[in-house]
Amino acid sequence: MNDIGSILAKAGKAVAAVFSGFGGFLLNVQPPEGVLKGFTIGFATAISTLVFLVLSLFVPTMDRKKYRRIALSVTLMLFVGFVITGLEYQDVFSQLTLDFPERSGTEKIVIGDQMTPRAAARERETPEPLTTLLLDFGGKTHREDVWTRESINKAKVRLSNGYLWMSVFIPATIFCLGELLFPSKKQKGGTPRTTAPSRSDSATTPS
Repeated sequence: MNDIGSILAKAGKAVAAVFSGFGGFLLNVQPPEGVLKGFTIGFATAISTLVFLVLSLFVPTMDRKKYRRIALSVTLMLFVGFVITGLEYQDVFSQLTLDFPERSGTEKIVIGDQMTPRAAARERETPEPLTTLLLDFGGKTHREDVWTRESINKAKVRLSNGYLWMSVFIPATIFCLGELLFPSKKQKGGTPRTTAPSRSDSATTPS
């Protein structure tokens, strides 16, 4: 039976290494204003650890040739999933966030996709950038005067979910690619074959 404690420790180190290596990237694209940030990162780490545990438990028991085909297929699917979720998150991020001017520079804030009747009428009358429109209504603390509260809350959830999926696909792809390129010792060497004892020496001829 596998030592669960050592496997969990190994999984924790692997996930920590991946997230630390991609930490700068993940932090740069995380939802602004701390939108469910703690929960999202923790949940992504937990799912990534689970993926690593599944690989650690089942990979050594699989046939090498069959395993490499499966690993390649899974790696390609995960990579495609990462690209799709990344592009989708980029699109959502650009639509549902706004660069708002601050004294020290600019700040990313979350906006909605449905304007209030008053703000929509104002935009039709005098088309202007969203930043200027928001300033006319009192700044970021008056966002709900420009976009409906429901649309802002939905935007926060969409950003959080998009970030979660992207954060999960990155380590999952790396784990599968690592097993494909650098298989474990059991998988790399294959299962030792047992040879049956020769019957020529086991029997004796009567004299």
